[in-house]
Amino acid sequence: MAIALLAWLGFAPKRALAQQAPGLSIHWEAPARCPQQSEVRERVRKLSGSLTSLQGDLQADGTITKADDGRFHLKLVMRSGQLVGEHNIDSTSCTDLTRAAAVAIALLLRSGEPPREDDLGNARAPDAAGDNGENGGTKPDRAEDHPPPENEPPLAKPPTKSEPPAHGGPDETSARRSWNIRLRAPLAALSIGPLPKPSWGLSFAAGVSNQNLSLWLEGSQWREQDVPANAFPGYSANVHRVTASLRGCRAQRFSLFEVAPCLVLSLERLTAAGAGQNVAPESQHITWLGAGVGAQGRVYITSWFSLGLSVEGEIEASRPRLHIGGVGTVTQISPAQFSVNVGPEWIL
Repeated sequence: MAIALLAWLGFAPKRALAQQAPGLSIHWEAPARCPQQSEVRERVRKLSGSLTSLQGDLQADGTITKADDGRFHLKLVMRSGQLVGEHNIDSTSCTDLTRAAAVAIALLLRSGEPPREDDLGNARAPDAAGDNGENGGTKPDRAEDHPPPENEPPLAKPPTKSEPPAHGGPDETSARRSWNIRLRAPLAALSIGPLPKPSWGLSFAAGVSNQNLSLWLEGSQWREQDVPANAFPGYSANVHRVTASLRGCRAQRFSLFEVAPCLVLSLERLTAAGAGQNVAPESQHITWLGAGVGAQGRVYITSWFSLGLSVEGEIEASRPRLHIGGVGTVTQISPAQFSVNVGPEWIL
């Protein structure tokens, strides 16, 4: 009942704002994996109409914080002129708290006159005698004091211990556990180095995240490449390359966008076979390590799906040479490489 309570906590649409008080200002702060200010405004727009002409006659300040027990707390302050109302609600889901705050704001916007004291629930206007609220402090919100308006769809009940949350977004998941599993697949990859020509490939990555920290294990299979021996015309090496990478990242969330600098450690393996006249079909295997830095960027489409881009540069720990038996050196591994991959990410 905690979330439904906020929906009807006194913002009864018996008077209107749409024509005489056309302004709205929303300030919103929430943890990184909760809905952000742009999403709050979009919810209000869908419930009350376009926000393009709103300027600031009604001010809504919302702050969501997360307690040590995993529950979320919403503090919503509504201001209209000299009227101020404050409401505090707890829930296991910050998405449900966001939805309830949006409904509360929209109910005022869908009215037809400027609000009075009882429209803001526990709000009261300071008087000339300097009343500081001793006689008008915050009182508990009761759903029975403010029946829901007609034709308004009811809010979904918040999840209880006996029933799972209705949505599987990161905020509900984090209320139940600290870690999330993430998959990035399939990824289109491009590598400049360590071979003479750029390489195209396909990558897959699996990771775990906790708040803004994540750890990833990634594997890449690169297209076969034919490397000519410039010093020996008519001879070449046919090269197969695979890469395994381990990276740790720290993310910073900006509404629907996220940027994460990373540290990278990789293991490269080449299998090469010589080609040319009188060359024995023997394979050469080369393995070496590389290390470097990179960055991941992603845009969240839903709470469980995003599109991501990764870029990174590495310095090779060694520079082995490719040989053709009986001929000589074909090429030497370059001292560094630059790689990019892009594709979808799934949050489990």
